[in-house]
Amino acid sequence: MERFDGGAHSTWALVASMGTARYGFALVALEEGGPSHHGGMLVAAGGEDSNYNTLASAEAYDPVADQWAAIADMATARLGCAGAALGGKAYVSGGQDSSGNVLSSVEVFDPATGKWAAAPPMGTARQFHAAAAAVGGTARIYVSGGLSHGCNEDRCTSTE
Repeated sequence: MERFDGGAHSTWALVASMGTARYGFALVALEEGGPSHHGGMLVAAGGEDSNYNTLASAEAYDPVADQWAAIADMATARLGCAGAALGGKAYVSGGQDSSGNVLSSVEVFDPATGKWAAAPPMGTARQFHAAAAAVGGTARIYVSGGLSHGCNEDRCTSTE
């Protein structure tokens, strides 16, 4: 993994590598990461490994220790999922499962408990989409674009 250090000498630096090589995964930055991660944490979830297996596994990066550790698996393996942080928790949406079904389901990781739970599903199943949180006023997560069955040529223009 690489880290960008802004400021007068804006530079990129290599930091610790994930325990599992992943493609098409969600990476979520949490400002507070539970009892052992007071400097925040990154959560990497889902994706596909180097053997083309769709993953339910997840791991957390501690930037203070420059170290990755396995965390609880999601309930569903997801490739092409997206992630966003809201309320100190990591939300991972959509993707496709190991059978190639495009998903509308969402899972949420709570670093205080170390567990994943189901969250309300999106209105549209989508993969390889974008997600972002807007916290001004009412805190919300937005998902947009991606690929889904039922969208124009499988490409989504919708946002929810």
